[in-house]
Amino acid sequence: MTECPAEPRSPRAVEAVMSIALRPTLPADLPYVLALETSRDNAPWVLPWPEERHRDALADPDVIHAVIVTKEDGRRIGYAIIAGLRNPHRSIELVRLVIDEKRKGWGRATLRLLKRKAFIEWGAHRFWLDVFSENARARSLYEAEGFTPEGRLREVVCHDGRFRDLVVMSVLQQETAAPEWSGEAP
Repeated sequence: MTECPAEPRSPRAVEAVMSIALRPTLPADLPYVLALETSRDNAPWVLPWPEERHRDALADPDVIHAVIVTKEDGRRIGYAIIAGLRNPHRSIELVRLVIDEKRKGWGRATLRLLKRKAFIEWGAHRFWLDVFSENARARSLYEAEGFTPEGRLREVVCHDGRFRDLVVMSVLQQETAAPEWSGEAP
């Protein structure tokens, strides 16, 4: 096994992670969630779920459906869905990460927070996701945060009237440096 160097640390990155939190999605949050899925910025990259599927996820003990909020004022900035908490192989999936305000570092901060929670709190051995192959911005973020492309699922979903490829990516526990927190842990 090869040692993994510590992930890059910058005061801004740690500050961003420390300034957000996850809270359980409430039924009252579902209009916000549904609006984010279908917004012009997110619709090309998100396979929208009907409200009933979101409601089912809220009640599923194998799933975390969470709203991402700022710690400062509790403002919603996105949501995430994580599945596989009861997976006997400790392979946890990041099903969805949708951020409302783009290019402010919230996506990276949330991904770092989720990665830490996956390995430290939820006991993951493997944290994985799939992403549209042409979503270069998201793929670049995932790779920068330690996710390795594992393969391409060719024309696996029909979205926006065409068949599209997904790329499966993952990071293993041993590939992730231990978190270095100063102050309050997430």
